[in-house]
Amino acid sequence: MSDAEPRRGRDVVVAVVALSLPVVLVVALHLWLLDGWRDTRPIPGGVTVAATVVGREAATAPRSDAYRVTLRYDGHEAELAVDLATYEVAASGTLEVEYDPSQPSRVRIPRNDTVGTRLIAVVAIDLLLVVAAVSIRRSARRDGVGQTRSG
Repeated sequence: MSDAEPRRGRDVVVAVVALSLPVVLVVALHLWLLDGWRDTRPIPGGVTVAATVVGREAATAPRSDAYRVTLRYDGHEAELAVDLATYEVAASGTLEVEYDPSQPSRVRIPRNDTVGTRLIAVVAIDLLLVVAAVSIRRSARRDGVGQTRSG
């Protein structure tokens, strides 16, 4: 058994991990985007009420756009992630919410567009991954990796 065989085995493991991580990242990001998109859709059979804002919290990190509000509506309470515009409107003390009477914890704020930020992030990362894949492919072709040699 030569020293090249264990090294080749390690190379295969590294290659599998290197190829798996971007796939896992893409799947996770798209599930995160889908979750945000679902939050923007009207709730079938939902009831719209004025909710009392009992708490507001802004992220303390610089250049962060993470905002949360705590709401009380029809005897229920929920904490939701919101966009900046909704966060600022929440300073008035009330927000319009839609919730499912059969499952009151299922609540959304109409016109709360957190999905826009998620979409920008996912598209940017998708583009970076495509650029990286094209760059790696060009580099591999230039170096002759994966090409069969005749003769």
